[in-house]
Amino acid sequence: MPLVLFDDAPCFTQELAERASHHRFGWRAAYDEAVALAIGLDDPFRLGMVLSMRAWAEAPVDPVAAEGWLEQAAEAARRTGNPGAIASLMLIRGRIASGIDRHSDAQRWFREAQAQFQAVGDTRLEISAQSELAHSLRRAGATDEAEAEYRHTILGWQRSGNRGAVANQLESLAFTALPRGDGVQAARLLGAAEALREAAKDPMTAFERAEYDTEVARLRTQLDPQTLSDAGAEGRALSMDDAVMFAISG
Repeated sequence: MPLVLFDDAPCFTQELAERASHHRFGWRAAYDEAVALAIGLDDPFRLGMVLSMRAWAEAPVDPVAAEGWLEQAAEAARRTGNPGAIASLMLIRGRIASGIDRHSDAQRWFREAQAQFQAVGDTRLEISAQSELAHSLRRAGATDEAEAEYRHTILGWQRSGNRGAVANQLESLAFTALPRGDGVQAARLLGAAEALREAAKDPMTAFERAEYDTEVARLRTQLDPQTLSDAGAEGRALSMDDAVMFAISG
């Protein structure tokens, strides 16, 4: 049976984020309060989560400090004795490293997390770690390697029925088509992803939207408006399964 880290993490994270945004002493004080609470409860599970979130918030402004928080989070994860908790910490470390363009470190953490999730039987997080690995490879310019990973992950998300994740993989494969100058392929994939997101009512995150807008601007330099519109419409007409087959056979 898969070991799941922090089943209630979304609620706890939202509560902490709200408290941090309204805390009169600032977000660092809110995190310090949460850390103290977890220590007082002798709860390494929550302590690891809070320390990880503190590192996430700190990384863009102070990567060195973030690394220190991550080391403390890793120790808390080890104290749980839960392999899933340790793997989740690896995944978070990879996301933080990727977010500050330390892609070599990020890819190492993602590969370790993927292997650990596979070992404990957590298929969903295994695919998530592999997807993050593919994103990091793509952003580092390793387009061929990224495509190879995406061809596996898109099938995993398809099997899980997560249409938003499938749409994200279609978008990502579109972005890998652009360096090859294959704008028509990219436009069809983006059209398919757009229709899938609309059907699933699963919009992009702010980070995904920013990346998407940058890549679409790049696409517009490769295709004239009519070709772009026609290719996008062809993609929108595809079912999810047909879009996946088109993506992995391209």
